[in-house]
Amino acid sequence: MTDKNKILVADDEDDLRDAVIEGLSTFFSNYTFQGFQDGKQLSERLDQGVHDVALIITDNTMTKGPAGRLGPTGEDIITKYAREDGMPPFILMTADGLGVGSRALKAGAFDYIPKPYSLEQLSRVVSKALGIEK
Repeated sequence: MTDKNKILVADDEDDLRDAVIEGLSTFFSNYTFQGFQDGKQLSERLDQGVHDVALIITDNTMTKGPAGRLGPTGEDIITKYAREDGMPPFILMTADGLGVGSRALKAGAFDYIPKPYSLEQLSRVVSKALGIEK
């Protein structure tokens, strides 16, 4: 197995983030998952380095993080980091419409998935991003 064995998941909705992590961990048991409440926390983790990260999944609008602040969106994070050398692929989860998804793709996201989505839909996109055929 590769040293890149972590999947990062950022979503301000605790229940949704936990469900994504729990659900995907059943499909991708060779990976460990790390959750983040908002874009600021995810950005801080990315600034520490991604040598161990295989994939980043982020919500777009994250307003329920610590102190209810609106930090960087998923689109902001993708725009800032996705094209950096050695950066793993990004998947954007969004309820904000196709325009946001299209802009994220142009900014360097691997893919986006509109909300609501099923776990099976998300796992297919994750498989493709990780280079795993399902």
